[in-house]
Amino acid sequence: MLLRLATLTAVLSSTVAFGQQGPLEHQGQAWGLITGTGHLQPSKRVRWYAEVQSRIGLTDRRFNLLLLRAALGFDNGAGWSVWLGNGWVPSFNPSYRSELRPWLQVSGEHTVAPGFRVINRSRFEVRFLDNAQGISVRVRHMVRAVYKLGDSPYSLVASDELFVTVNKVTGGPAQGLDQNRLFIGASRSFGVPVLEVGYLATYVWRSPAPRLSHTALVWLAFNFP
Repeated sequence: MLLRLATLTAVLSSTVAFGQQGPLEHQGQAWGLITGTGHLQPSKRVRWYAEVQSRIGLTDRRFNLLLLRAALGFDNGAGWSVWLGNGWVPSFNPSYRSELRPWLQVSGEHTVAPGFRVINRSRFEVRFLDNAQGISVRVRHMVRAVYKLGDSPYSLVASDELFVTVNKVTGGPAQGLDQNRLFIGASRSFGVPVLEVGYLATYVWRSPAPRLSHTALVWLAFNFP
């Protein structure tokens, strides 16, 4: 809890400082995700993951981005797992730009109280972007909390994720703080599928003016045994 409060305080402080360089731009978006995860047989330690995600701009009424991810993971049996994956991320607004994004991830999921789970996820991304003169490297860390509402199939969900670009690349992302995503929502389990909906606030550090995206997020996750 203290780590999360410290992260949010730092983000808000940076938001105020950066906002002095230019007016904060507000933007509306809608994101839709379909994911699947399961175990490879006969090993229950090796897992697979697949994702299809689309992002639509509500402010400019444009299809902005498509994201396709796949990965294999290894579960140590004590709540921790290591993942290696790749992603293809074509963006369409303001113009078409393709990106390949290999990534390495370490995740930990633990029950800290009855019905209350906390997930920590650290991801290292290598970004190959069209027309960029070099390879961009980005690190990101997410803290996610899930609270199950008694014996019902419903849960409350909250998360915060900070992105930092490690290096400077001509024609690519700037070095330093990239974005922060704060999510509040709810989920309902239908057995294998879980439906999650909520509000996602994404603050993007940009020069001369930062951007705050207000996003309606719908996520359908298929969690196979």
